[in-house]
Amino acid sequence: MQRIELDNFRVYGTPAAFDLTPVTLLTGKNNSGKSSLIKAFLVLADYLEQDDQTVLRLDGPRASRHRINSWENLVNWQHGSKVFQIGYQSGRFRFTYEFEVAPDGKLCHLRRFHMDEPEIDQLTLTSNDGSQIYQLSVSQKFLDYVTADGLGQQMIRRSYPGGNAQWQAHHEDEVAELDYILERIGPKYEEVKQRLIEDRQRNVDCLERLRSKAASMNQSADENYQISIATRHLDGSPTLGAIIEGALDKHAFDSGKPVEEVSYTAEQIAAQFGVSPDENGEYDEEEMMNAWNMHHQIEAQEEEFRRQEITGKEYRTSRQFRRELESRIPIVEHLGANRTHQARLYLTSSGQGAEINVVADRFQRLGCAQGSAAQAFLKHWMPRFDIGDGVDITNLDNAAVRIEVLRGEQRINLADLGFGAGQLLTMLLHIASILQQREADTAHSKWQTRVVLIEEPEANLHPQFQSLLAELFAETARQHRYLQFVIETHSEYLIRNAQVLVKNAGGNYGLLRKKEEEEERIGEPIKDAQGQPILIPADFKRKSREKKQTPGLFKVYYLDRPSEANNWQYGHEMRLRADGIFMDEFGSGFLDEAANKTFDLL
Repeated sequence: MQRIELDNFRVYGTPAAFDLTPVTLLTGKNNSGKSSLIKAFLVLADYLEQDDQTVLRLDGPRASRHRINSWENLVNWQHGSKVFQIGYQSGRFRFTYEFEVAPDGKLCHLRRFHMDEPEIDQLTLTSNDGSQIYQLSVSQKFLDYVTADGLGQQMIRRSYPGGNAQWQAHHEDEVAELDYILERIGPKYEEVKQRLIEDRQRNVDCLERLRSKAASMNQSADENYQISIATRHLDGSPTLGAIIEGALDKHAFDSGKPVEEVSYTAEQIAAQFGVSPDENGEYDEEEMMNAWNMHHQIEAQEEEFRRQEITGKEYRTSRQFRRELESRIPIVEHLGANRTHQARLYLTSSGQGAEINVVADRFQRLGCAQGSAAQAFLKHWMPRFDIGDGVDITNLDNAAVRIEVLRGEQRINLADLGFGAGQLLTMLLHIASILQQREADTAHSKWQTRVVLIEEPEANLHPQFQSLLAELFAETARQHRYLQFVIETHSEYLIRNAQVLVKNAGGNYGLLRKKEEEEERIGEPIKDAQGQPILIPADFKRKSREKKQTPGLFKVYYLDRPSEANNWQYGHEMRLRADGIFMDEFGSGFLDEAANKTFDLL
């Protein structure tokens, strides 16, 4: 998740956007928008998990966390608009959801959903009647791109005007360099010469395909669809994926040839797969079950082939689009500021109370296997925060848990440790549970981003441990690239150590470099007939591609109310230099407060 956008949401009366990195730190004055931004993530997460996505419900599993229970609590108090908008970016795709309140002021329905990839195209789903009928507008080009794999998407980007021209230039450069070498290569390099000839031919073939694709694109316009669908006609819950899938299916079947459904008897299935009856005329149950399963698989394949034939595309289906759309949904985890209280036993049956109840119970139920990522995480970080060597959580009749910290041979009840230890352990168990859950998830959800929201992680912590939090988030985000932390904090120590980490790594981008940088292998130079190395002239320098800069690990925002001083924005980014120094100023009363009080003592 690279970005979140808001408009008419609580304090955000005008459009606001925040770019996100693996560790995004939010700081600033009270009532400046930090908590509202956290609530926006929670509202969005509940909506994306709803079965009915034609409306915005406020009673989802995170309702007790965001505490927004009505339209009046959702929108900006002074804006007066009947529309609320929220969106995010995942990879190259941007998603925008626009909601409108009903005339009675109680229900909020999805008026517009927009998805786009700026270099390719877009999709829009719109309703003007309170989410009863939606109009889908999408091009085949966009469907092709979304449903392609990574290599397929790369090839599609190469096929369209900008990318096509760029990659044509790249292959032209390659061919020119190879021709230059082949004209001058010495007699001792026959084996190398053959490899270079094959390499040249591959580049020529790629170049011809790109030129052919460009020519065909100039001759024919892209196919665009305008499809209306009533949500009452959908099979199952009206999620966005289901609505779009249903609209594409409707278009495909309306434009294709209907196929008469045929029922098959057991005898026909048996004959089809060579299952013979015994002397009593009865079929073996297991053999028949296998035959039916094979029959259903063939039917499903035939149905898929029919869909592909109808749409005129051999590898694009509405189901693929729905799967890809749903795989872009981020998983949002939240940990509030009030994480624990001291008790011998923590009740869990109600699911209410302090965060430690829910976190410890979840951790115990998921289990911490030997050698797992969760176990390695706790084994590494518990001693660094001086909590202990490990933790043991015991479930008592599904009604309570007992939390004991292991220190050598000792087992210490969490209630006998300091309040800060409980706060820290809750946070570590929360992150460990996310690692556990990810390992237990299916292959489909393994690739989904986990956005981890943590409010005031520094609460009740010694300054040294507040500083160490920066290392906790940085190292964990680097090791587990699917994790993304959004931290609300007032801790100067946490932010200062983030600056130090940036400096020590040689810059914010250096924190995300691989431990071992890839080095270009330099072999023996190819020589000409006179035994001199063949040097490529400067004119052959490749100009067709530029390497994109990797985003930094840390991003820091100072949030404040819009004013003339901050150009009427909701705060600003504190940009980091390579030496860890901020290029921008904090608002008054943050890092300068301690210095001012020191001067007051003089």
